Formats: sequence, C-alpha cells, structure tokens
Amino acid sequence: MKILYVGKIGSDYQKLINEYSKQLPSLEFDSVKECNDRVKETKKIISKINPNDYIIVLDLHGHQFSTFDFYDFIENILPRNVCFVIGGSNGLDVMIDEVSNYKLSLSKSTLSHALAQVVLLEQIYRYFMIKKNHPYHK
Repeated sequence: MKILYVGKIGSDYQKLINEYSKQLPSLEFDSVKECNDRVKETKKIISKINPNDYIIVLDLHGHQFSTFDFYDFIENILPRNVCFVIGGSNGLDVMIDEVSNYKLSLSKSTLSHALAQVVLLEQIYRYFMIKKNHPYHK
C-alpha cells in the first residue's frame, strides 16, 4: 500500500504518522509539493501513480465505510497494490477521475490533508489488526 499526498506534514501530525509507520513497515509514502495551482498539483500526483495500482482518492463526496466494511473492501482489492491519494488544501482537479478507481470519504466533515492521513493510517492499521485476529479493532 502507498499513500500519495500533497504538501508538508506538520511536526505534531508527523509524530503520529511515524508511530503508525513503525507498525506498518510495508506502507510507502510519497508526496508532491503544494502550490496554488490545483491542476499542477494533480498532474504531479498523476505522474507518481503506477497505472497498475488500484487508486483510491480521498474525497469528501466519496463512499464511507465502517471499519469492517473497509476491511472487506481492501480484502477484495488485494493482492493488487493500493494507492491512496490525498489532495492538498486546494483539492484535486477533476482529471484525477481519469485514473482513480474509487472515491473514499473518511468523514462528512472536511479534514486537513495531514489529519486525513492520520485517520486513514488508523483505518489501515485496523485492517491489519482484523486480518491478524487481534482484538485492537474492537
């Protein structure tokens, strides 16, 4: 799995992300520099996407899952590589729709891209805990 995002992550969020990263060593992270041009940001994101990956774009209007539904959803995608895409403060241009396979919403509320990454990591972590039959996910 890979998380591809726009912008920098503040130090407080980065500490949380680092903690999850220790628990999820196979997870990759990649970013593009944030700018004031949503089209440029989206093009940079698309240039980093592997066309063979299953692309899940985080979007306020995407589908929401419970933790167990998220588990089932990811299980049905694997063994394909999964790439989660998180836009910056300007959002993503509609051209992302041409490469995305699915739109996922983590909340009906708008989240900063850093907070969205932390919430997503929590759900990915819970996915792996469910897979291992570990009681953490309850």
